[in-house]
Amino acid sequence: MKRIFYPTIFFLVKQWFYRYKGIPFLLIIAGCSTATIFTPYPSKINPLIEEIKTDQFDHALNVLDRHREGKDKILYLLERGRVAQIKSDEATSVKDYETVFSAIKILEEKAVISASDAGAITASLLTNENAIPYKADGYERVFLYHFQALNYLANKDIEGAGVEVRLANEEQKLALERHEKELLNTEKGKERYLDIIKANLSKQVDRSPDDKKTDKMTRTIDEISDKLKSAFQGAFGFLKSDYKKESKVIEQEKTPAEDKELDKQLLTEDKKIEEKTQEILSTANDNLNEAYKSMDKIVSKVKNSFQNAYTFYMSGIVYELLGKDNDAYIDYKKALEIFPENTYLQRDVIRLAKELGILFGKEIVEQEDVVKNIPFEGNYGELVVFFENDLTPQKKEIRVQIPASDGSLAIAFPVYDADESKDEPLLLSEGDSVLGSTEPICYVHALAAKSLKEKTTIMLIRQLLRLAVKAASREVVKEYLGETGQYFSSFYNIASERADLRSWLTLPRDVQIMRLRLPEGAHRINLVHNASGASSDVDVPINKNKKTILRIIRVGKVFYTKPIVF
Repeated sequence: MKRIFYPTIFFLVKQWFYRYKGIPFLLIIAGCSTATIFTPYPSKINPLIEEIKTDQFDHALNVLDRHREGKDKILYLLERGRVAQIKSDEATSVKDYETVFSAIKILEEKAVISASDAGAITASLLTNENAIPYKADGYERVFLYHFQALNYLANKDIEGAGVEVRLANEEQKLALERHEKELLNTEKGKERYLDIIKANLSKQVDRSPDDKKTDKMTRTIDEISDKLKSAFQGAFGFLKSDYKKESKVIEQEKTPAEDKELDKQLLTEDKKIEEKTQEILSTANDNLNEAYKSMDKIVSKVKNSFQNAYTFYMSGIVYELLGKDNDAYIDYKKALEIFPENTYLQRDVIRLAKELGILFGKEIVEQEDVVKNIPFEGNYGELVVFFENDLTPQKKEIRVQIPASDGSLAIAFPVYDADESKDEPLLLSEGDSVLGSTEPICYVHALAAKSLKEKTTIMLIRQLLRLAVKAASREVVKEYLGETGQYFSSFYNIASERADLRSWLTLPRDVQIMRLRLPEGAHRINLVHNASGASSDVDVPINKNKKTILRIIRVGKVFYTKPIVF
């Protein structure tokens, strides 16, 4: 296996050192010391979260604004738009989210292999996953449209909100399609990373100051790239077996019998390598799955990471405001399919089914108990409560053992802790009257954990690829800088092994809803959250036959409330 695998990677990494006079590691360390490559993303955001808990927004917004041009600008602007929204600064939030939309569009329209992709992915192979620009997971993109719709609702722009909820629902479909496509194209994805390395190295070769060496490298780069693909097949089983005889062997004159014997030897070697490959991958997958067992309970709460009942429900509210009851009914039904035990969803589906004539006769009688004692006529209006509870849990780093020729290696992976918490309803009352309590409609933590598990295969592929490149780079450093350089490289490889802990951290942990009819007029409603000890009063106007949306965001023991009156 070393005969093909090791020298080819060694050669490619060596050319990178040649191009930059042996200083890539120094540049990476200097350039990334203040980035998430070496500094975990949560450690940068947590101080800002503490400020939000004490109603201090301006400093957090300024800090986040400094990152609007970096590789993680999408993530930082998602955070900034959310923080501005919690502050009730919808104008800033709208602008930040629009910038995110534009950045995502640019990423989606990029060619399969671009210069920036090449540089980022090659850098990630010498560092870690954090070197790759953040693109936002499917569930985060759905929330992006969802929160933008809430910005428009806060400004009484129902038409604008309608556009955003349609885009949010479309994003849920696109996320499902992207996921299915990713599963089908896993093998292509593996080969793509090898092609990106070649593209980046070729670009560097073209700029080489030494014409003679450039010509030589240009002539051999395609051959080396092909060998590299075969090498990774031998090391990790990335690609289908496609070994070729080495050029030196082919150039020698061989009899047909000798040539046949050589083919037989290579096929035997392929078979042995393939068996070892499957053993390595199987063990690696087993170890990773064992480490991810802590997420099984929370992941079981959702079917996939991109269907969001909260978004469907808010979409239904917007459609009702637009007078499109049939569209509202459809989206309420979608939400109910995800959360069938939510009584508020049940009531809305039955209510609209009756109004639209979808239920009649015996079916109405069977469902009457769901909507009984709810006043639908008179001087009443509706209060719709969106309770966004706390902030989403953060990823942590674990080490997973991967088999290697000299024992085993520990590779860093992200994981979510087991979630043993129960539902934490919000109690609403007015004076001595208890109005009711909220019920869950979205477990954001579960969506995030499911999204992480869905990416397990591609994460494992990139980690194994990274192991090979770092091993080769260690030998290159030894050649250029001697034993001292090799020790430094080994230390660097260990220090640079960091899990990607990036995610949208100001999202809620879970979302709950409540819907009730109240007499028209001003109401002072008391909010009590027993699980956290948070409590507050909020003044809520109710208009006859109209809706008032009360959005409540809890961060620590602080409630941020926003009544939107129609």
